[in-house]
Amino acid sequence: MKHKKNLGHHVFLSSYCIIVVIPFVWLILGALKTRQEWMVNPAGLPKYFAIENFWTSWSMVNLPLAMTNSLVISLCGTIGVIIAASLASFGVVQIGSKVSKSVYALMIAGLMIPVNAAIIPLFIMVSDLGLLNTRIGIIIPIIAFNIPFAMLLITAWMQNIPEEIFDSGKVDGAGSLQLFISLAIPLSLPIFGTIAIISFVNMWNEFLLSVVLLSGPETRTVPLAVNVFRGVFLVDKGLISAGVLITIIPVIICYLIFHKSIISGLTEGGIKG
Repeated sequence: MKHKKNLGHHVFLSSYCIIVVIPFVWLILGALKTRQEWMVNPAGLPKYFAIENFWTSWSMVNLPLAMTNSLVISLCGTIGVIIAASLASFGVVQIGSKVSKSVYALMIAGLMIPVNAAIIPLFIMVSDLGLLNTRIGIIIPIIAFNIPFAMLLITAWMQNIPEEIFDSGKVDGAGSLQLFISLAIPLSLPIFGTIAIISFVNMWNEFLLSVVLLSGPETRTVPLAVNVFRGVFLVDKGLISAGVLITIIPVIICYLIFHKSIISGLTEGGIKG
């Protein structure tokens, strides 16, 4: 019985790996095809490796500038999300009043509001502030839309930290800010790492806010740069595949380096007894 159970697990995991790997292999093969091969034989192997697709996609839409813009927006947004969500979560956990719980419930309700529903008033607001086509004009909204999920995780994490730890700090004369900096932050680093990776990937791949709030080539992000290869009457899938492959490399590297933080941040408790 145990052997059959293990066999079932292996079959399931192997099938899942195949499902995950196939699109990535398809992307690599697609990046090595010419436009003609995509039109004649889209499902076949490339007859020769069209390495020039990578250079064309790199230079044609100025991918280095687009990746720089995405990197600045993602890093600033991720830092902003962690700071704002951690401060709010610490206040909710420490105050513990009906008002703080109501504020927490209101913030979490933001998870039910899609970006699409707020895009028109958001565009009007950013336009009135004169922040259209600027990095700060997209960083602030992108932070706002990522705070609810981050606050959900951080609050749950901080609630697992024993109150005695903060009580001992209060006895030593520490104020709220000092408790936050010296105790809450060090004890919450694993969940911060989890939120940092999730937020960074989400912001790196953000398309809707970028296409609405950023219009000029000087502020173009990675999704907008890759989308340039998608014309009105013709889609160059080879260049799109090559561009996507280039732009996901930083995300893959980031995940491979910090993937353990996601697991520990979602599974470990605040304090291990």
